[in-house]
Amino acid sequence: MAKHYAASIGQAFQYKYSSTETCLGGVALANYQDQIYMAWTGRDHHLNLMASRDGGKTFDTHSKMILPERSYNRPTLAVYQHQLFLSWIDINGHICLMHTNSDGTIFHKLTKYISHETTYSVFFAAFSAMRSENYAGPILAVCNQQLVVAWTGQDQHLNLMRSLDGGHSFDSSTKYTSPESSYSSIERARTLNSPRPGRVIKSYHPGPGLAVYNEHLFMTWISQERLLNLMCATDNSISFESSTKTTIRGQSSHTTPALAIHRGQVILAWSGSNDWNPTLNLLLCPAETPDFNHPGQHIIFNDTSDQAPALLSYHDKIIIAWSGIVNHQINLAAYAC
Repeated sequence: MAKHYAASIGQAFQYKYSSTETCLGGVALANYQDQIYMAWTGRDHHLNLMASRDGGKTFDTHSKMILPERSYNRPTLAVYQHQLFLSWIDINGHICLMHTNSDGTIFHKLTKYISHETTYSVFFAAFSAMRSENYAGPILAVCNQQLVVAWTGQDQHLNLMRSLDGGHSFDSSTKYTSPESSYSSIERARTLNSPRPGRVIKSYHPGPGLAVYNEHLFMTWISQERLLNLMCATDNSISFESSTKTTIRGQSSHTTPALAIHRGQVILAWSGSNDWNPTLNLLLCPAETPDFNHPGQHIIFNDTSDQAPALLSYHDKIIIAWSGIVNHQINLAAYAC
């Protein structure tokens, strides 16, 4: 189906920072104490954090933290009750949570919480660490003064759960499982002259994205048809109604999309599904009546990524972070809108 709007192609960033750091699965962003914090999983599977004090133009290498916790996937960040929270999937597929001390310099191991909820099985992780890297991690948000986590379960359905104890844990009694499911794809070698016919050569298991506007929770995800979707919670952010679902026509992706609210606009970011040139995209539309099939702007950048991007509203700019295709180096840029 044809798109009903024109895209601005090849738009330039206000400024761009390219790091020598490399990551698995993409990057997470948060604005904590007016500093941009970036979190990622290193190639050694350890969780990393680093801070920028100049709006993302540079990052202070002295602020870099390498945590003993390990993951195969991208972590997520959120600021809640004046503390920086970090959530990730451990190497067994379980959702974990941890937060900093008051000045954000230390993630204390005594704050670590491990949920029984998983994105893939323990057996699967032990069987194939490389394939586990393609499973998306969780996403955090703060809504109605509660910390919320969303993820894609082993059955590919979208899930949501809240913390009722100030971020010390997630309460399983609050778990909501949506009838909507996320895209999943495994591509195997088919040629007879392949060293290992049938081996997995590429797989995608993206998760959801979250954003909050006027205490209403928005969720985005990639459907089984690889199309981008958006829906809104209707009952105090406890559950989502499929009647609020919008499918964005003509736009597809393999990876987890990102959501942010900036100056009264819902902003959606994703990597296109072109295997040879998956460009970064932004869609902007009014948050009061979001209609991504008739957005205010569709921006296509020249930069490319085959991993999930991250978005952050920071003062008068949107910050977008991603990892490069060839070397998986971390990039961050600002776009004024």
